Amino acid sequence: MTVSSFSRARQLHRQGFSNCCNANQFITVSDFGARTCIPCKKMATILAELDRDYKGKANILFTDVHEGKKLAETYRIQLIPTQIFFDAKGKKVKRHIGFREKADILKELHAAGLK
Repeated sequence: MTVSSFSRARQLHRQGFSNCCNANQFITVSDFGARTCIPCKKMATILAELDRDYKGKANILFTDVHEGKKLAETYRIQLIPTQIFFDAKGKKVKRHIGFREKADILKELHAAGLK
């Protein structure tokens, strides 16, 4: 599975991103990456699984930094992949740079308040 084949994970740009992070009171992980990035491609499968497993409980988002340059600049993305975790109120609670295993992402989601 590639980044472009996420089942429900959405590609977001500056407009609408903040609404998705806090409009529905869900914990959110936003992954910033690129389709050409090998670690990003590996994370795509993990993010797609999380998106499927936690549908209706958490937002699992992806932004291609080449297509969403303004959003990447807003969040000061300098290396990819970068994951930013938001609590249910939309407050940034954690930032990680680099590949993450599924268990590590779940740990951060639970720390942010996922039940």
